[in-house]
Order: sequence, then structure tokens, then C-alpha cells
Amino acid sequence: MREARADRRIRARLQGRSGRKMVGVVLTAGVLTMFAVLVTGSVAGGTPTQASLGTGVTGGIDARPVVVVGSTFFVAGFSLSISSGQHVTLAEFDNGTGNTLVDDVLKIRVKHSNGTISTFTHDYSNGCGFATSLPPTDVTGFFNVGSNNVTATFLDKCGGNSSSSPVFLTRFS
Repeated sequence: MREARADRRIRARLQGRSGRKMVGVVLTAGVLTMFAVLVTGSVAGGTPTQASLGTGVTGGIDARPVVVVGSTFFVAGFSLSISSGQHVTLAEFDNGTGNTLVDDVLKIRVKHSNGTISTFTHDYSNGCGFATSLPPTDVTGFFNVGSNNVTATFLDKCGGNSSSSPVFLTRFS
């Protein structure tokens, strides 16, 4: 029902109606986007393998048109405990393999138990040029031993579509 109203508002704006209605369209689109983030932002836990434990950030996001350039289109928050000697890899699969691809930017914010914060950011669009995937990447240096509160945010930067491959953080002993 809400989506149908939003579609009517967008069509009305495209047909040249008042700018005030455009503000309503942008606000409605923003609310719908945040609702989608809240609904889909849950984290699927990975399953342990012999040498690794993968934590799913997302199982992948199908391409969809960007409504507001520069907006956030996905957020996931979870806790990740790291033991001494463990390494953390950003990858497409829970076993630490496969290239990731986010259209456009991935930002991983890690708050450590001592209150310090580390942030990993990668722009897959190469400054709104040709998007390239990222091979499995060691992100161990962004985590501390113990509990780490992780927030993964996917951002649009260039317009067009927003999407993502599956993204996992995998701990290796």
C-alpha cells in the first residue's frame, strides 16, 4: 500500500507537478529505504568449518535502483569475538574465499571492548569509475582480542543501482 502511494508520487513528479510533492517523494523513499534496511539488516550466522568460523554480513543484495544518491542501502550490526592468534578475513563465502563486490562502498566500523574504534572502508566503484571486486582481504588489524561490536554499512556513491555479493567475516585459527 505504501509502495503504491510512493509510486504514484514519483509518477506525479515526473509529470511536472509541484516541487513540494518532490520533497514528499524523497522523504517517502527515504522512509521505505530505512524500513528495508531494518527488515533485511539481520545477520545470518555462518557455520563452522574445520579451520574457520564465518559470520554472515549479508547473503547478497539484488540490484535495485538508487532513489537518493549517496544514501545507505544496508546496515548490519553484530558482535564478533576474537581469540588470541585468530585472523579475520573479509570474503564472499563463509570459508574465507571468494571476491566481494558492493555497489558502491563498504564501511565496517569496529568498536572494541576498550571503547576504541577502527574503520575499514573500501570503494568498489574506484571513484565512480568501473567497479571491481575485492579479493579475500585480511582485516585482522581492525579487530582486538575479545568482543568487538561490528557495524557493516553499504553506501551508494554514484547513483544507478545498489547491490552486493554475499559478504562474510571469517575467523581463522
